[in-house]
Amino acid sequence: MRIKEKAYVFAGHQDDMSTFRFSNIVRTPEEADVLCVSMYRFNPFMKNEVINFLKTYTRRLIRKRKIYIDGTVEIMPDILVDCLLEIENLSNITLFTAERNPEWRKKDLFELINRGLKINYDCYFLKYKEYYTPITKNLEIQPKKFLYMVGKNKFERLVLLGLLAYENLIDKYAHISFFGNHIENIKFSADVEVNDIFTNPLLCNKTKYKVKTGLRRIDPIFKLDTKIFDREVSHNRQYNRDYYDAVDFVVVGESNFAYDDVYFPTEKVAKPIQLNKKMIVLGTKNFVSNTIKYYEKRGEDVSDLFNWCDTKYDKEDNNIKRIEKIVETIKENAVNI
Repeated sequence: MRIKEKAYVFAGHQDDMSTFRFSNIVRTPEEADVLCVSMYRFNPFMKNEVINFLKTYTRRLIRKRKIYIDGTVEIMPDILVDCLLEIENLSNITLFTAERNPEWRKKDLFELINRGLKINYDCYFLKYKEYYTPITKNLEIQPKKFLYMVGKNKFERLVLLGLLAYENLIDKYAHISFFGNHIENIKFSADVEVNDIFTNPLLCNKTKYKVKTGLRRIDPIFKLDTKIFDREVSHNRQYNRDYYDAVDFVVVGESNFAYDDVYFPTEKVAKPIQLNKKMIVLGTKNFVSNTIKYYEKRGEDVSDLFNWCDTKYDKEDNNIKRIEKIVETIKENAVNI
C-alpha cells in the first residue's frame, strides 16, 4: 500500500510488520502531509504517548494533516478503541484494519464514526501478497505429500501436529517445520509450551492421549531450511519455495483462533495462493469459504486450491472437531491416493 505523500511515522516503521510502503518519510510531523501510527503502538506502555500525539494533531487550531492508523497486519484490539474514545475529533483519522464481527464494540465504533473516524476494512495480507517474494535455493528435497510449517507454538497447531504424528502421517508423507519446546529451542515468542496442551480442558482424555502419544513419537525438533525460529524468520518477506515445490499440498496453520468473529488471513495462506499450491487450512470456521469469496469479489478464482479435497471441516463449529476432520482429510489425501 503505497503512501506517496510526505509522511511522518510515529515511533518508527518496520516494513515486515506492515503493508504500508512510503515514498517520502520525513523527520518531523510539521514537515508531513500524513502522520502514520502503527496499531502496535496502542499498547499499555505507549498508550498515553499515542493519545497525546493524536490529540495534538486532531486539534482544530493547527493545520489538519491526514492521520493513518496502520492495522493492516493485526486484528483490531480493545485498547485501540479505548484510546480513540479519548479523542473528541477524529475527522482526519483513517484506520486500516481487518473487519470484525459487526456486533463487536458496536456502540463504541458507532460513536467513533460519528466523531469522524473513517475505517478501511480489507484483508491486507491477501491484497498485497506480492510483498512476499518466493526464492529458490535449489535444494535437493525428497518429494512428499504435504508440508506443514508449525511456526509459533499455538495450541491448535500443536494439537494438529500431535494427531498427525499419532496417525503416522509425518515421517513418510510430510515435511515438517517444528522447533519444539519454546524455552529450549525457540528464540522468539510463542503462545504455549508443548507441555501446556496436556492439561488444557478443551481436550477430552482420548484426544489428549493421542496428542501426547503423537508428540512423544516424533523428534523434538524438525528443521527444514533454517536452524533457528526467530523474529527474522517469522516475518521475513522472502521465503524459500523449495519445500512448497516438493509436496502435493500445504497444510496451513493460520494465526487467529482466539477471535471467532474475525476472518483474518495472513501470509501463511497468501504464500500458497501466490504459488498456486493446493492447501488444507486450519483456521476459524468458514475460513476457506471466506477466502474464496474474497477473491471472487476481486474477480479471481482460487477455489481449486481449496475444493480439491473435502472441505466439510470448514463448517465445523468446534475447533478440536475441526482439527480432527482436517486430520482425516489429510489422511485421505496423503495415504489413500
